[in-house]
Amino acid sequence: MRGTVGAMPRYRKRPVEIDAHQWHQNGDHPQDGPANREGQVVRYFRRPEPEYSGQLAHELCGRIWHDHGWIDTLEGGHTVCPGDWIITGVQGEFYPCKPNIFAATYEPATPCQASSNAPTALGSERCTLPFGHTGRHADGNQTWPAPEATEGNR
Repeated sequence: MRGTVGAMPRYRKRPVEIDAHQWHQNGDHPQDGPANREGQVVRYFRRPEPEYSGQLAHELCGRIWHDHGWIDTLEGGHTVCPGDWIITGVQGEFYPCKPNIFAATYEPATPCQASSNAPTALGSERCTLPFGHTGRHADGNQTWPAPEATEGNR
């Protein structure tokens, strides 16, 4: 018998900053160009099989296949559902990530720029933590920078 019997070795992801863009429709990825043309990163979803007919619903997300994209990855091609995040990997490759996995795995690398006077990703609530903190808010919401936050309203 090879190896030892017992606990499996544990590993931790290295802290690597990534670029990611949420995809909802053709043209959403910044490298894809206008929505009326096929993108270079997320392409039109095309499959000849009848179960992928444009008006049939995808069993995982419930959207019709016509609303989906396709992305070539290092491991082969993958379907992109509306709302998936497109991540640029450490080798410059692209791959899709489901929103729930993305939220559990990643947090903004940019410090929170919200203050008590600036709207945030929390909606009408305001971030009361010190300006520029990183990580998640106490309620678990992401600390995406608020574009309205400026020097004057800190």
